[in-house]
Amino acid sequence: MKKHFCALYLAPLLMNYMKNIFILVLINLIISSVAFAQAKPAVNQQVEVNWKGKWYKARILEVKGNNYKVRYDGYSSKWDETVTAARIRGLNAEKPAANTASAKPAVKTGKYGCTASKYSGGSYTYLPKGSFELKANGAYAYNGFEKASNGTFAVGSGGVITFSSGYLNGGEATPMEGSENRYYLVFPTIPDGRWTCRLLD
Repeated sequence: MKKHFCALYLAPLLMNYMKNIFILVLINLIISSVAFAQAKPAVNQQVEVNWKGKWYKARILEVKGNNYKVRYDGYSSKWDETVTAARIRGLNAEKPAANTASAKPAVKTGKYGCTASKYSGGSYTYLPKGSFELKANGAYAYNGFEKASNGTFAVGSGGVITFSSGYLNGGEATPMEGSENRYYLVFPTIPDGRWTCRLLD
């Protein structure tokens, strides 16, 4: 009699407990699926893409599984690339706090000569591509035409120089590792893929 009473008393409690667990698991699955759907980037979505440690604004052109074909803002289609989800974040993603203790690397003002390399017949030929001059007031002048093309520049993290206005508008000069005052230069209208520039003065 005692065993029957315990079974009758415990059965509803056990059923209620199992029902609550089922509801909690179901809610968790719904929340997870909604979060996944929101996190997965879609075609035409504006995102930021990590390229060599720096985030660039881009638009998703195509999605294939976990791979995304992107076009960088301000760059031509020749810069399109396919990246994994690990290199993508939303435009409103939380950015790491700036380290105010470390100052931006100094960039020397002066004239930088640029060349483009061309591989032919087993050796490289270096073609002169003019020069740009960085001025202390944040202005620059590109000298590769009859008349100089003027704009402004700024120095970002890692000593990367970004150019605004003028012939180099939207371009970036990235320091070459192990070489002082030497940079790899790219910009949207560059005809040769990438230039190498070094301080002449």
